[in-house]
Amino acid sequence: MNPSIAHVSDEQFEEQVLKSSEPVLVDFWAEWCGPCKMIAPILDDVATSYAGKLRVAKVNIDHNQKTPRNYNVRGIPTLMIFKDGKVQATQIGAVSKTQLTQLIDKTLACADWLSVLVRDLRTAAQSGAQFARQVRFPRGPGFAGAASAPRLARISRVTAS
Repeated sequence: MNPSIAHVSDEQFEEQVLKSSEPVLVDFWAEWCGPCKMIAPILDDVATSYAGKLRVAKVNIDHNQKTPRNYNVRGIPTLMIFKDGKVQATQIGAVSKTQLTQLIDKTLACADWLSVLVRDLRTAAQSGAQFARQVRFPRGPGFAGAASAPRLARISRVTAS
């Protein structure tokens, strides 16, 4: 048993997975499941090689039935990657280490890219609001469709939230 892998119960799932500051790879498994036993060494390797970037957790579906039901786990092994309390990727069935690391790398890269995009959009919206407060827009018959500074500020505030 790898100490880097957390064995999570239904009661611990929210705290250890959904509220985790790191992404979490969750393995829904059972002791009687052959494919689950096949991927166990792969999960050990992943837990070690992604330490500090990704946590690995296991949920035994025989002892914890609420969480698999909440996430519509129909077959095992089911692997889900959670980030910020949401499922980012799902893999059903046994996979090779290469396939799993590709899924993890792709998911982590997408999650990082989205975080940067959201941050940049918020910054742009705040900058737009500051710009709108500083600029005087022309008014008059020739500028009937021009946006007013207060309107742009409202649009920026809505976009920033």
